[in-house]
Parts: sequence; structure tokens; C-alpha cells
Amino acid sequence: MLVAAERREFLGIEPHLARLERLRWPLDYCCAGVLADRRLLLVANGAGKRLALDALEMAGRRAEVSAVISTGFCGGLDPALAAGEIFVAHQVRGPDSECYPAVVPQCPRPYRSGVLLSQDCIVRTWQDKRDLYESGAHAVDMESAALAGRASAWGLPFYAIRAVTDTAEESFGCDLEGARLPDGRISSGRLLLAALREPAARLPELWHLRRRAKVAAEALGEFLADCRF
Repeated sequence: MLVAAERREFLGIEPHLARLERLRWPLDYCCAGVLADRRLLLVANGAGKRLALDALEMAGRRAEVSAVISTGFCGGLDPALAAGEIFVAHQVRGPDSECYPAVVPQCPRPYRSGVLLSQDCIVRTWQDKRDLYESGAHAVDMESAALAGRASAWGLPFYAIRAVTDTAEESFGCDLEGARLPDGRISSGRLLLAALREPAARLPELWHLRRRAKVAAEALGEFLADCRF
């Protein structure tokens, strides 16, 4: 099973799936399809620990789950990571220093590997990214530690495969964390409203992030399609 925060993170893998079907589960996004004769379940329910666990637990009640794959986008902490590059974690660290091993899949495509830090907030500035890199992490996301912990409790293999959208040297001018709703989801309406207060600077940034997300999703889809789990 693949777990992401948003549907757009699956847009690259969807074209590779045969017999893609939408499942009517009470999640933001839930589909099943076939890849290389294996049935894959794809779920997304919003950003952050709680929503990711909600999606995983619902899937565990409704389907047979043989492995958990945390996927989607990540922020680069290692200056060597470029936008659109694939990052495969061999270890996931949580905000309270908990650590979980992650399986590295077989794939002929190039990727970078290292430690993925998972915390339930968006890292906004290059200075904060530098500090996290100096702590030993190479990339950051918001869901993987929670998913790794639950996979471990269930005795299932865990993978963390991400595509980089923002690099270590980049900061967000837009307040992405401030655009989150109380449940953790990022509100596009809030984000746009905040950007309109400084349209000359913030609207181009949002367009840039959208293009980056498209490139990252395509790269992620190509990589996942060639993986053997």
C-alpha cells in the first residue's frame, strides 16, 4: 500500500497502473490498480501524522496490507539533493528522536539515499534546513515516521520513497504552515488569500511550486513503476 498526503503526489504513478479504480472510502483519495501483476492500493488523506495514520488504519481494516510505502514529496536538507530527484530512506527519524529502519527497494533508476526526518510541521527557511541537516538528516517530510511506527507494530515491511520539491538552499516566502487547517490539511484557499496580500512576490512562488510538484510527481511515478518491492 502506498500512502501520500495528496492526490497530486500520485499523478505520476497513475498512468502506469492497469485497471485503475476509485474506491469509495471516506478518504480524500483512494484508488487501487495493478502494476506488474501486483495489486496496489493508493491512499491520501492530507498532510501530517494524524491524517496519514487515519488512512493507513482504514486501509488495514478494509484490505489486506502486505507492505507500507510512504511516498510523495519531501524537502531537501542535503545540499546535494536537486529538485525532482528521488530520495529513498534507509532510516526514518521522528520528532522525538525515534528511529525506524526502511527497506530500500530494487530499482534500476538512479536515486539518493539517506536519513529521512519526519516532523508534523513545514520547514520554511534555509537556515532551519541547515540546522536539520547538521543533526544528521538528509531530507524531511511530515508522515513517514508515523507510518513507519505503525508498520513496525503490524510487522510489515516499510519503505519511504520521496521526490524532492524544495532544495536545501530554498526558503518559502509563502506561509504554508499558516495555511493548514485545524485537522492538518493545507487549504489552497488560505494559501491563495495570503499570497494575494503580496501578489508580485507570492503568486510567482506558488506557480513555481506547482511546476516543481508536477515534475516531482512524474519522476516519482517513473521510479515507483520500475521498483520491485
